[in-house]
Formats: sequence, C-alpha cells, structure tokens
Amino acid sequence: RVTYEYYSGEMVERVLEPYSLVAKASHWYLIGRREAEFRLYRVSRFHQITLMGQTFQRQADFDLTTYWQEHLQEFTETLAEYPFTLRLHTSRLNFVTWLVPGRCQIVEPPDANGWLMLHIRIESAELAQMLVFGLGKQAQVVEPAELRQAVIELAREILENATGSG
Repeated sequence: RVTYEYYSGEMVERVLEPYSLVAKASHWYLIGRREAEFRLYRVSRFHQITLMGQTFQRQADFDLTTYWQEHLQEFTETLAEYPFTLRLHTSRLNFVTWLVPGRCQIVEPPDANGWLMLHIRIESAELAQMLVFGLGKQAQVVEPAELRQAVIELAREILENATGSG
C-alpha cells in the first residue's frame, strides 16, 4: 500500500504489485501493476510505503525491456513538442543527450573546430530557452528565429539587471 503524490499535487492511496525498479536520467521509477494494468510511478513521489504481508502471482509474459521501450515511445509521442536547432560545441553533446534522451539528432557533423548542428525536440519554448542559457557560450540558436530573439532579449534584460541600469 502506498501514498503517492501526482505531479498536480493530488495525494492518493494505492495497492500495487511491484514488478521492477528502473533508473532514468537520475530518477528512479517503480513499474507496478494496479487493477490488472501496469503503471509507472516516480519513486521520489511516494510519501509512504507499507508492506501488506500478501503475495501476488507475477504475470508470466511480462518483459521489462519491452514494457520500458513501449513506455518511452508513448511518453515521447504524448509530449507537446517544440523543435529547434542549435549550433553546439561537441564538449556539451553528452550533457544534452543525457538531458533529453532520444529527443535530439545531429544534423551536421562536427566541423574542424568541434561545432556541430543539433536538432532538438523539447516540451516548450521556455525549456528550450533555459537549455540554451544553461549551455552558455557553447551553444548558438540557429532556428527558429523567435527563440534566438527571445534569448537575445532575455540576455539583455539579465545584463541590465546585473549592472543596475534596468
């Protein structure tokens, strides 16, 4: 029996049949069965876990690898997508692919100076902007122009605020 907090903040109590723990991008997830359906729970959202002293029969045809791959595919397809392209220094490629696994694609290989073109799909323009700022001078927005302009405007605001001239 668990007490679980959904992303919305709603707290629920559930009885789960735990099947597996999976780590993804430094977060742990429990794959559990409830009401004959498999569901995914972020471990950090459990507030209480109580062992009930009962057992259950594992579904014989459950395949963790297949379940996980299907879940990742469904999850990626349901996200609102904001596509953009960066010119990125190769020293930051591992970080970006770790941060947004399966959501970026190299569209031009690295040049002689170690810069490549990377197409990324992320949930929103705001998250894209945050990623660009996090990469600092090792990334340049290629497209869309609206993202490039938003980054420039925010950078100006940050500079004005930092210097007290805003």
